Amino acid sequence: MDKEYILEKINSSDYKPLNLEEMFEMWDISKEDKPIIENILETLIESGLLYTTKKGRFISIKDKGIMLGKISTNEKGFGFFQEKGTKNEFFIPHKSLKDAQNNDVVLAKLVEKTGGKNKEAKVDRIISRGTKSFIGEATFYKGKITIIPIDNKIFGKYRTQNFDMKKGAKVFCKIVSYPDNNNFGLVDIISFASDLDEADLAIEEVMIKYNLPKEFPEEVLLAAKNSAHDVTSEEIKSRHDLRDLLMITIDGEDARDFDDAVSIEKTTKGYTLGVHIADVSQYVGIKDEIDKEAYNRATSIYFPDRVLPMLPVSLSNGICSLQQDKDRLAMTAMMDIDEKGKVISYEIFPSVIKVNRRMTYTKVAKILGRNDGKTELAELDEYSELFSFFDLMADLADILTKMRASRGAIFFDFPELKIFVDEKGKAIELSKRIRNQAESIIEEFMLLANETVAEHLYWLTAPCIYRVHEEPPLEGVNNFNKIAAPYGFKLKFDSNGKIHSKQYQEVIEKLENHPMKDLLMNLLLRSMSHARYDIKPLGHFGLSVVYYCHFTSPIRRYPDLEVHRILKRYMKDNLPDENEKAKINLIAYKSAVQSSDREIIAESAEREVDKIKSVEYMKSFVGELFNGKISGMINSGIFIELENLTEGFLPFHSLKGYYTFFEKEMVVRDGGNKVRFRIGDQIKVKLVKADILLGHLDFNLDEGDTVD
Repeated sequence: MDKEYILEKINSSDYKPLNLEEMFEMWDISKEDKPIIENILETLIESGLLYTTKKGRFISIKDKGIMLGKISTNEKGFGFFQEKGTKNEFFIPHKSLKDAQNNDVVLAKLVEKTGGKNKEAKVDRIISRGTKSFIGEATFYKGKITIIPIDNKIFGKYRTQNFDMKKGAKVFCKIVSYPDNNNFGLVDIISFASDLDEADLAIEEVMIKYNLPKEFPEEVLLAAKNSAHDVTSEEIKSRHDLRDLLMITIDGEDARDFDDAVSIEKTTKGYTLGVHIADVSQYVGIKDEIDKEAYNRATSIYFPDRVLPMLPVSLSNGICSLQQDKDRLAMTAMMDIDEKGKVISYEIFPSVIKVNRRMTYTKVAKILGRNDGKTELAELDEYSELFSFFDLMADLADILTKMRASRGAIFFDFPELKIFVDEKGKAIELSKRIRNQAESIIEEFMLLANETVAEHLYWLTAPCIYRVHEEPPLEGVNNFNKIAAPYGFKLKFDSNGKIHSKQYQEVIEKLENHPMKDLLMNLLLRSMSHARYDIKPLGHFGLSVVYYCHFTSPIRRYPDLEVHRILKRYMKDNLPDENEKAKINLIAYKSAVQSSDREIIAESAEREVDKIKSVEYMKSFVGELFNGKISGMINSGIFIELENLTEGFLPFHSLKGYYTFFEKEMVVRDGGNKVRFRIGDQIKVKLVKADILLGHLDFNLDEGDTVD
């Protein structure tokens, strides 16, 4: 029973307000689930999704005509309200925002409007603040120092006390009180930011906006240093000793934390694949200082010029990293696999390992393609004794890929932007990231290990943090069909109202050489649910599996660490009783919620910083012409994607004449009703502005370019 299920029960038409004991009795809640239900109810009340009556009975906010959601503001002063759990979006004029800021979680009410659909809302109450600090610039207003946020989506003016500075100074500010229509806000000045260049300033703004951690607290660093001891003889005695088994790691050239190694052997029935994962749980105790910080971070965050790791470097790049020729503690999933890719038997156990070779994706890809006539064989001589090992890996990965395809897994293949930086962190090159065969091999092996561990825990009836990807919502599918149908593409539900992942893969394959491929592939992706963590095995739509979890990256993902702990606890002779199982389940639930939320934050921050660094690179090319293609359209202009995957905006007001966007056809017509722009059209543009702080590129149409 999870948060969504409880809300569904309380929001159902036949629900009558219940107190806690009545709820336990009426819903037949087991003893182990009671603390989870209590925690969920507390969370729902804190987040504004539930109210309690004076008699302690639970009622939904919908009974009061109120919605919960998040505010996104516009630099022009208005905002939009996105209702949580839906794709419903409502306009909020400035006067109805109260003092809500960008990313605030609020309760909102609909505004009744005559003559049409209701699309407007007003803020009723602010539940939690999404903006708690910012970078501002000092100016003077009526003779007093006034701080204006650099991010123009943060509204209002702010005053500060007992702090003197010059006009134009840039400062890090922590909000003490928020401004409204009549009053200034108040901030504490944390430090000056004037010595930062534009890109660093913009990245600091992102880190402040998302409350991202910079340095580890001293007590965490000290605890990590004390925990990072060499492997002891006592530890080796209690584990499977696999140090004589041939195994390798394969990672990127610039990787520093190696959390997975693989071994493989050919057998009479097929293959024996070993996936050996760093045993971080040996060095991070439950609820110790390191664990608390790792839980709060939940994931490592990767920017082009820096990493914000989940664990201190002494662990992530040290004793937990599976470095070549060093004894390391691991959790091993040893799987026997038949010639069709089915796991016919397996063992999961703590081990001690020693990696024989640290390999890179690039080098392994060259080894696998050594007979293509293009590769210099001499440069591969030092790996000749491993050729058969890598060939075996490729053979098994091919079998696993075909097996996944046959059951309906979805294979998205979007080009990725790779940003190269110099030693000072400045962007110096942009290129398309090419995914090679070696990366696909490791991905297949990690997927199989994750599936095996998830199913193992399920049949043990043990708690687990599952990685779930629920079926696409009806609204998402309908939105795709509305735009894709005129081009001959449609997703269909079966007689039971279900949609199979194979339909998605069929559309992807048909789109391969279609002129609308980029638009429709993005719409296809957006039609699906967002993957998240849950304590229930709700299935993984994209992988087309029932049981799936994350086991393979405990250095950079908190759920993997928790899964390791649960595995180890269920390897002991004395299995958890019902009380202990309930406690483990509650920890898993909290971790699932925290990690899901932090993952969304990490993805947003990484996306924004990538944009900042790409604009930093492009700034030196202002005034130059570029070939691009139209990647999107809105009422005010069109989006252009350049050949290096950077994207900018071409506003209609920069063009001669009058232009109108027709959403249903996805075209732009001129004043004479002639189609001038279509999605996918090739176009030549001039870069006229690169705003690093906002992460925006602005284009003008090259005067010599015409689109018919």
